[in-house]
Amino acid sequence: MTLTYPQELHDRLATLLEDVGPLHTVSGLGVEERDPVMLSKNLDALRDDAWSVVDLRTRGPEDAVRALRFAWRAPVLVPVVRAEEPPQAVLRLVDAMVDRRADVELEPLKPEGRTKGQSVVVVVVGASEMARVPAALREIAYWDFVPQGGARR
Repeated sequence: MTLTYPQELHDRLATLLEDVGPLHTVSGLGVEERDPVMLSKNLDALRDDAWSVVDLRTRGPEDAVRALRFAWRAPVLVPVVRAEEPPQAVLRLVDAMVDRRADVELEPLKPEGRTKGQSVVVVVVGASEMARVPAALREIAYWDFVPQGGARR
């Protein structure tokens, strides 16, 4: 299960936003990537668009909160997490988006107002199918996964 071209995540994210973006909700994009160079190229391609990509795969809890706050007002927020250990701040964000709450507690007892009309797409590295998505993220209703062998181009 792998990415086959440098724009694949960009193309899939764009399609996902076309499908569910008008709902201003949260969706997920799962990918299993064994080639770090191709994953890096794909993440760079996401940053070239109007989306606010926040790579949280190597950040600690406090740094993850800071990074999300920095990008908080973006119309499309794209946190990138590892399937093995998504940050609590992302799990709280997903809960709030799924429940359509006006406020999100990225940290306990510190509510932040959601941006009106915002969409969130959580990119989960290490999840090429629903069975590999962390249980806490399975409440997301809309998913796309990079299929086995990647896209055909």
